Amino acid sequence: MKDKDRLIERQWRASTASWQDGMLIIHHEYDYPREIIEIDSLMREVAKSDEQFFSTELCRWRKRYIVKVTPMGRRLLTCLTFDLRSIAALFSQNKLSPYFTLFSNKVIDTSICKQDLAADTVDAFNSWIRDLRYAARESGFQKSIDDQERAARKNAASLLKYIRELHEMFAKLVVVRLDLGYSKEYREELEDKELNPSTVKKHFKQLLKYLRRKFPTLVGYVWKLEYGTLKSYHYHLMLLFNGHEVRKDVTLGQLVGEHWVNVATEGSGTYWNCNARKDTYSKLGLLGIGTIRYSDTELRAGLEKAALYLAKVDYYVKLNAPDVGRTFGKGALIRRTGARRGRPRTLAAESPAKITLTGPTGSYNGDAQTLTVRGA
Repeated sequence: MKDKDRLIERQWRASTASWQDGMLIIHHEYDYPREIIEIDSLMREVAKSDEQFFSTELCRWRKRYIVKVTPMGRRLLTCLTFDLRSIAALFSQNKLSPYFTLFSNKVIDTSICKQDLAADTVDAFNSWIRDLRYAARESGFQKSIDDQERAARKNAASLLKYIRELHEMFAKLVVVRLDLGYSKEYREELEDKELNPSTVKKHFKQLLKYLRRKFPTLVGYVWKLEYGTLKSYHYHLMLLFNGHEVRKDVTLGQLVGEHWVNVATEGSGTYWNCNARKDTYSKLGLLGIGTIRYSDTELRAGLEKAALYLAKVDYYVKLNAPDVGRTFGKGALIRRTGARRGRPRTLAAESPAKITLTGPTGSYNGDAQTLTVRGA
């Protein structure tokens, strides 16, 4: 598995967690991103290789034939132990990696399993791999790979350009990341136990309207809509503020999160303030939030890695439910005459409001100058 795949895996696994009463909950699906990416990586090598994974050799002291397995064959046997049906069920409203889908369908259709490998089944296993390899090399299948990769690359390149241009314009950015979802209690009260995507989009549209109106120092944002069986529809949101005019990134995240819960979703929402748990992302090597200066190459790299995940993960798992529409977006880049690195032009702000804020990440009561929130 390549380094870029491992990076996406770490971020994807972190995103599978949910939040409840200020606690991060790890679910059984935590391993699924690793398994999907491992199968995709293996299939790429299978498609390129003509290697025979399994063979037999006479063991003289045992007086019988034993199975010999190549390194790639061992990887394939490991992939055969993954719970492919559960993965497919969990991501039922998503379009998974074409390579993963091909492998999963071939395994389920033929009922092949690791335990069946023996000296007298080696030929059958090798024949199954040849069929798998042939299917992966077909022009129609390769086109599906190219289409899905091209869309992810296009979004990633556009997003990277967007963030780098923002840092050229503002030598210091304050980056806030939030996960926005809905409480388990609310989802269980729904008639069919499922959120309506049009309602979810309406709530998020209301939040964006609030952000544009109340935060004149918000210079950029990126969002990603995802779906999981355990969390249903949820958003990953990255907000970028002019760092010369704001600070207190944790409080900013709390303010936006509380608006999502109490106003946008009218009490049915929930949120996770990533900025309040910087140590978690630091341990994963994914710290790219808080105050980030143009000269801080390490934090800027972390920011770009986090942002690229939002675009590139679509290759592996893309929300494909009916009536969902766009699942990824970013703000418009506002060109500012005379803005330059080191001395960015500041934004005019109206009189600051007074803020009283309480929540799972602490409390804040005082002048909102450091938040630069417009008065109601």
